[in-house]
Amino acid sequence: MKKLNVRNYVLVHGAWHGGWVWRQVADVLRAMGHTVTTPTLTGLGERKHLASQRPDLLMHVEDVVANIHLEGLSNIVLVGWSYGGMVISGVLEKIQEDVASMIYLDAFMPEKGQAVIDCVEPAAAGAFQGFIDQEKDIPPIIPLEVFGVDDPAVREFVNPRLVPQPFRTFVQPSTALAERP
Repeated sequence: MKKLNVRNYVLVHGAWHGGWVWRQVADVLRAMGHTVTTPTLTGLGERKHLASQRPDLLMHVEDVVANIHLEGLSNIVLVGWSYGGMVISGVLEKIQEDVASMIYLDAFMPEKGQAVIDCVEPAAAGAFQGFIDQEKDIPPIIPLEVFGVDDPAVREFVNPRLVPQPFRTFVQPSTALAERP
């Protein structure tokens, strides 16, 4: 059997979620011998109590960069799911030398200067804009079925863990680099 190259994975969750969403994926990767971190972004998941810190995209980028530095990681495979694509694009700008590759898993791949609100369908943008105009965090208004979550047991696990998304994260423009590894 061919020996697998051991990698350092950093898995970044999407809007309304936390690092918990990667639990099963992280377990599989760790069983294969990889190093895996699943940071939870400020104001989300088990860090929802920090929503008063006025989280924005840049803070979320810094969350991941700080996690990478704390863990002493290099030669990283950055994985961003959904909103996590916005975050990993900003992380690349900060620590490009430590990133070996990037995986955008059904994720936003912003151009420099684009915000989430610029990248979503008009109907979603309209729904989000009402909260943004009132400077209110955006509740998880998109049904899980839209994301292909059809299993009732999975919905039962996920729904109570979803928290409002800090509205600033959807309006702050990306600082993404033009080229990604």
